[in-house]
Amino acid sequence: MTEIDKPHGVSVVPPTVPIRNVNVPDPTAGSEPESKDAVDETSGHEAFEKAKAESEQRK
Repeated sequence: MTEIDKPHGVSVVPPTVPIRNVNVPDPTAGSEPESKDAVDETSGHEAFEKAKAESEQRK
């Protein structure tokens, strides 16, 4: 077995560095998202039909 150039048990992964321009939820804030989903009362199919109708109106 060959020797390695770092002490045993030391991670080779660098510490986590924050990435700029990435929105991460604040862990100290409540679990409620800032904006509600527009499709909270309708089913997926109803939401699809509504979006389809709105798209047809824009044409």
